[in-house]
Amino acid sequence: MSNSRLVLPTPAQAAWSDAEVGVIIHCDMQVFEPGYEFRRRWGYTPDPSVFNPGDLDTDQWVAAARSAGATYAVLVAKHCSGFSLWPTRAHAYSVASSPWRGGKGDVVADFMRSCAKYGMKPGIYASASCNAFLRVDNPGRVLVDDPAFLKEYSARLEWQSGRNARWAPDAEQRRYNQVVETQLAELWGNYGRLFEIWFDGGVLPPEQGGPAIVPLMRRLQPDAVVFGGPPGWPSLARFVGNERGEPPDPFWNTTSNLEAFDGTSEVAGLGGSPDGQVWSCGEADMPNRCQVRAFQGGWFWRAGDDRHLYSLDHLTERWFRSVGGNCNLLLGMVIDPSGRVPAADCRRFAEFGERIRRIKDGQVAQVAGAGRELVLPLPAGRVPTVLNLQEDITQGERVRRFVVEAATPQGWEAVWRGTVIGHRRLQRIAPVQASALRLRVLECAAEPRIRAFAAWAAPAELCAAPLDVVLRHRPAIRRDAAGMVVLSCPDPNLLIRYTLDGSEPGAGSPLYAGPFPLPAGGTVKAVTCVNDRSRSDTVTAVLGVDRSGWTVVSTTFDSPYANGGHAGVAHLLTDDPAYYWHTYHADRARSAAPQAVVLDMGRTLAVDGFTILPRDREGAPDGYAFELSDDGVAWRPAASGRIEGLHLDAGIRHIPLARPMPARFLRFTVTHVLDDLPYVVVAGIGVTVARSP
Repeated sequence: MSNSRLVLPTPAQAAWSDAEVGVIIHCDMQVFEPGYEFRRRWGYTPDPSVFNPGDLDTDQWVAAARSAGATYAVLVAKHCSGFSLWPTRAHAYSVASSPWRGGKGDVVADFMRSCAKYGMKPGIYASASCNAFLRVDNPGRVLVDDPAFLKEYSARLEWQSGRNARWAPDAEQRRYNQVVETQLAELWGNYGRLFEIWFDGGVLPPEQGGPAIVPLMRRLQPDAVVFGGPPGWPSLARFVGNERGEPPDPFWNTTSNLEAFDGTSEVAGLGGSPDGQVWSCGEADMPNRCQVRAFQGGWFWRAGDDRHLYSLDHLTERWFRSVGGNCNLLLGMVIDPSGRVPAADCRRFAEFGERIRRIKDGQVAQVAGAGRELVLPLPAGRVPTVLNLQEDITQGERVRRFVVEAATPQGWEAVWRGTVIGHRRLQRIAPVQASALRLRVLECAAEPRIRAFAAWAAPAELCAAPLDVVLRHRPAIRRDAAGMVVLSCPDPNLLIRYTLDGSEPGAGSPLYAGPFPLPAGGTVKAVTCVNDRSRSDTVTAVLGVDRSGWTVVSTTFDSPYANGGHAGVAHLLTDDPAYYWHTYHADRARSAAPQAVVLDMGRTLAVDGFTILPRDREGAPDGYAFELSDDGVAWRPAASGRIEGLHLDAGIRHIPLARPMPARFLRFTVTHVLDDLPYVVVAGIGVTVARSP
């Protein structure tokens, strides 16, 4: 392939990728009125008088970001309440109407001055798609001003984000568009050059009745990288599919999918493609506080939530996954009612920044160059534990498949196999005694341009997980919708060996090449490996019988949130963690355990056990009860109890019976949920049957 056919980043995108770590700063009305949640009270917003932080200090914010190793910061200048942190001319709902600094304050101006003072690249978030003060919901349209409708809309969260809205007349939409254009012109035109512009949920395009923002950007901020911006903008960054700091692996900067996502649900399959037609960098955003337990997804301050700060190990793991996975990491930063980053958060940011510096400071050797093979001599006595690869992305993502090998006394031995390199790929490896490392590019679109091939000697305690890749990435065993057994691994470049006879997989066991049938069920054992001397712990799964003839009879509750087709009670008839039944709802009385589902197995089976597959730890059923029936009316208790060890292993569980029980119908009840979460998430339910003598 000639170089002219490769998709290339703009200079702004290349510089943005070099920035690697940023923060996104939230300070909206719910910080000062904790009971406020705009989606529950459409038609109401807190009075501006509640915004009166006594010690607001943007220097402290930016200094905390610097301590975390961040090089850029995004200020949420207007979140979904509609309250504006600058004295906008568009309407009165802003700092100008608050008692803070006598109505003369401007948080945006303070933030920009602090960024300049500390050498931080500034960004601005201003949601155009949601504004409670002006009754605007995703995707950026005005709701009707009907109190009865707004009351029902507030009570039924499944209607929101455009799912079942009633929109206002076009004239009101045009007035809102003018507000958006006025505010964006202020933010982009009055405060200086922006490194990044953030649109949460994208922007409703003009052809669908939205504001004309592209001409404004082109005139006022032509060099900004835009997250969630309109297709066609030259410098785009994109959503990676979740707000957990976990991009897919592999993740390509090139993509052909520029659909806007509002971040309210997770989306699979956003890893891009080596053949993508647009360069759009990945930004893996995540809160600094637990998404599940902290206030409003961990993005906003609440008293007592310091205990929900993510651990240093968790943040380190997310850094390896995001920055080390060809993306940027954007960490949430909360501001408390005094106007400061809480002391606990400041400590965690500083700890994180120091840990990453120590990992990088362990570099023992580095080379760069062009071509399909590079050799990295290692100093005697230095044992690498982290490998760092970088392409010169200004020349495109050229590498398609590679292997890194170590020169050991036994010869060259593979220690890492991969696909995309892009801006940066990091891999932790088990300590290996080697005189050199060798990078071999097995497939490429043009001559590889390697910016860095480096080895770091980072102590194991700094890396948050076992160094050996096979110990971090055990295989998963599931059954798909067609009844086929699928083996997978979070690292798609590892090999998988398996057995079906109960024996331990070894060098002579079959290599997994694709889904295979197992209609009667059975025991599957699998390991991941880089080579025959490096293997993971064995994963064992007892799979039930084929469920292609099963149907769901009833359930106590099925969440209205389909999560892009990945959620729904019918998914209980597979064993795929990507598809699941869940009961999540704002009304905890409806969503919390106990919850039950009745399944028709299609024929009478001699049931001798049950299988349960959680989706993961979140919402996992650690308390259960199974009942069986011949007719779906009269039920017999079969098994009940608690599942242990879900925090360490959320894989499939087999619950055997003392003796077979013939039945056609099955009732599964979740009696308790791990960590007392107020909703249930289960990926699969099945049965094993007695074998004929």
